[in-house]
Amino acid sequence: MKRIPKVTGKDTELGNFVRGVDAPNGTGHIASRLLLEATPGDRLASDWYTPTQPWQGNNNTSSAPTTHDPQDWGRKHQPSNGFCYYVDLSHYEVNLCETLDVHDHVACWQAALRQARRAQKRVNARLRDGQSVVVLVNNSDGLGQSYGGHLNFLLSQQAYSDLFDRRLQHLLWLAAVQVSSIVYSGQGKAGSENGMPSVPYQLTQRGDFFERIVARHTTFNRPIVNSRDEALCGSRGDLARLHTIFFDSTLCPVATFLTVGVMQVLLAMLEAERVDTDLLLDDPLTALQAWGHDPSLKATARLVDRRRFTAVEHQLVVYERARQFVEAGECDGYVPHARLIVERWGEVLEKLKARDFDGLTGKLDWVTKYVLLDGTVATESGVEWDSPRVKMLDHLYSSLDEDGLFNVYAANGLIEQVVDDALVERFMHDPPDDTRAWTRAHVLRAAADAGADVRRVDWDFIEVDAWDPRSGITTRSRLSLPHPLGHTRQEAEPVFESSRNLSDLMRRLASLPAPDRSGTVLATV
Repeated sequence: MKRIPKVTGKDTELGNFVRGVDAPNGTGHIASRLLLEATPGDRLASDWYTPTQPWQGNNNTSSAPTTHDPQDWGRKHQPSNGFCYYVDLSHYEVNLCETLDVHDHVACWQAALRQARRAQKRVNARLRDGQSVVVLVNNSDGLGQSYGGHLNFLLSQQAYSDLFDRRLQHLLWLAAVQVSSIVYSGQGKAGSENGMPSVPYQLTQRGDFFERIVARHTTFNRPIVNSRDEALCGSRGDLARLHTIFFDSTLCPVATFLTVGVMQVLLAMLEAERVDTDLLLDDPLTALQAWGHDPSLKATARLVDRRRFTAVEHQLVVYERARQFVEAGECDGYVPHARLIVERWGEVLEKLKARDFDGLTGKLDWVTKYVLLDGTVATESGVEWDSPRVKMLDHLYSSLDEDGLFNVYAANGLIEQVVDDALVERFMHDPPDDTRAWTRAHVLRAAADAGADVRRVDWDFIEVDAWDPRSGITTRSRLSLPHPLGHTRQEAEPVFESSRNLSDLMRRLASLPAPDRSGTVLATV
């Protein structure tokens, strides 16, 4: 089977509202649009609505932007780094560019949140006294609504077809390993939602909202494994994208590193057909509830063969088989730093096995938040797990404000870092060198320099109206970017440096060869 390097992307809805404003249907639609308006980037005239004046509502929505409210609206692609920001219903959404190295992904995520924070500051500088936009990096409002923190991974079309059309055991294995991964991928949440049994605290914010094992949709009857078939790779039929809606949005860099890195390794195993049917869960949804609702990590769930495992025990078996796979060199060329990923994974699982919560504080979000909230309940008179103060602290953990509890922890050196600040700052201003994001960002820059209109942009193409000096007229040029590992800096930078104008640049970029199916970018085994 063909195997493919595990390129990763991320699209994440943030919680947002306007503090100091009372509106019958909430203020998310106001906050998200103000944030997008304050975000720099290329916008498309055909997909844009901007209030004629900065919104200055007096505790009501009479002058707020309320028209043009579809899903997936107002995309602003970033010439700086290849990211994208837009509004999804009432949420400000952050899209990271494609990365291959998990360290780059972690740094891009932190850079994206810094950009979101800058947009928030710009908005708040314009609002009336007593009003401010609040931005939360979470997945649940605590009132029954959940919003996504989605990850995307490059797969071969054959592996994708096996997963959803041919080999049910592959799907059930992927569901099982995702469910037990909540021990490191969860952000944690006080209480329960969506009609689930009452619980003081749980490992994951998304867990209560999954009601299917597999489905195409993402906003209702949510599936553990999402089957959206949208490769974003042009017309190439050999590539597919696994759209993963299961994971929480994490803030701790170690948790983000493990969530993405381990998934890269597991999907490399799936493509190599190293699927362990003895790890399938008898009922993944019941297991998710049992494991997720038990921060003591003692709850067990039944496997198909009727053995009962805790989530950590299940992960330890998955880890051991993945470690053997990686040590045999099976991830070489497909997952950068695979040995480091499994090393960190094993270290965290051993601490979870020992319930060493002190040793995991600052590494895993659900543990960091649990220690904080548990200490509050234990020390503050009259405060119980269902008290409003606990829910307030739960939300405050994920706030982008300086007094957001995660940010306070980080400012005091209590959060373990995975990448240095220089890499984060780099991705504030430049895209990764080794994916098509480099060319996407630089074409947007070249179009701006030439005063050209960008007509359409997606992950796998760009259309611009460029003046062609040969004909003396403006023509529409379309650049296809069909492979996430094509049009890298190494391939494209000489073209940018030697092109005479934008029209010439677009023609020459279009002639660059796609990555070879059997070369160093892709390999067949």
